[in-house]
Amino acid sequence: MIAMALASALLAAATATATDAAKAPTVWPARDVPWTDAPAVKGAKVALLWGDPKKEANGTFKKFPPGTEIPPHTHTHEQRTVVVAGTLRLRVADAPARDLTPGSFALVPGGVVHAATCAPESECIVYEELPGPADFIPAKAEEKK
Repeated sequence: MIAMALASALLAAATATATDAAKAPTVWPARDVPWTDAPAVKGAKVALLWGDPKKEANGTFKKFPPGTEIPPHTHTHEQRTVVVAGTLRLRVADAPARDLTPGSFALVPGGVVHAATCAPESECIVYEELPGPADFIPAKAEEKK
């Protein structure tokens, strides 16, 4: 419940800062969230909530099946993440991995290598936002260590 409240608060704040303030409100009950296949991670789903990830700041829900491994990568812009469901084990740069449970927050600056694994017990759902276009840049071999 707390995680959903945090995600809702983030979504409300992000929507308030969207570039087109004249847009009509968007309200989706969970059953109506428009999930599509995520191109960067096999088996994952993504739901665009606001913005255009090809051109501007954006917010998304991402859903990962249990045990999904997200390989080491970077983004051009910082990435802000709130875990909504499941346990996401996040490893940032050379720091030890941390288990993020619902309500947890992470901010990874642009250009910082990170990787994640969804715990095997249940699927993971996260809310993510980027202040600019979205990208997924695989880490170079020397950065994956």
